[in-house]
Amino acid sequence: MANKKSYYKHPQFGHVYGEEILVPEVRCCWPSLVKPKDPPPPKPGMPEGSPRYELTFLLPDTKEANKFIADIEKMTKEMLALYNEDKKATLGTITTYSDGNKFDLEKYPYYEGHKILVARNQKMPIIVDAKRQAGSADIITGGCFVQALITPLITAHGVSYKLNAVQFRRDDGTKFGGSARDLTSMFSSVESSDGAAPFEADEPTEPVSAKKKAVNIL
Repeated sequence: MANKKSYYKHPQFGHVYGEEILVPEVRCCWPSLVKPKDPPPPKPGMPEGSPRYELTFLLPDTKEANKFIADIEKMTKEMLALYNEDKKATLGTITTYSDGNKFDLEKYPYYEGHKILVARNQKMPIIVDAKRQAGSADIITGGCFVQALITPLITAHGVSYKLNAVQFRRDDGTKFGGSARDLTSMFSSVESSDGAAPFEADEPTEPVSAKKKAVNIL
């Protein structure tokens, strides 16, 4: 039986949330962090999804990355046992990552030899630079090295990952898998006629203690 103290099971929907886990330093691609990525078209009869911030991690065949995958697989196995408790229709084996070798390698040659894991969040994740100082979303570019804090989640659709925080680690100049171009960045900002500063929306309501905790782990 799964350790109920380690994981949270939603009392109404039965979703199971795992523990926060650190993605080791790996390359990333397809960042949608400057602005959230639009959801795919909904299936017939289903409601439209919400835009999400997203990042794809390329996990190489290394001791550190393989340990991370093993830890994820152990955690999700325990989560699955908890999810299936008291359910008539249970989930079977779940897939924790995608095999990069099964993609079109002519189109995505940088996927070869890697395990592919995607994490998302409706809210902007915490982003810090190599010195753990708050950073802007555009410091994370396709091909750079990052670390990240993610939380596994099991629903009726299988396992997904919540993107909580991302740290830029380094950039060796390799570029691939960039995000869609933000055309609005070409516009300049306009100050109000009375000299007041332009209106700025409030930051996402993330508890300060949680932010400090995430930055300290990275």
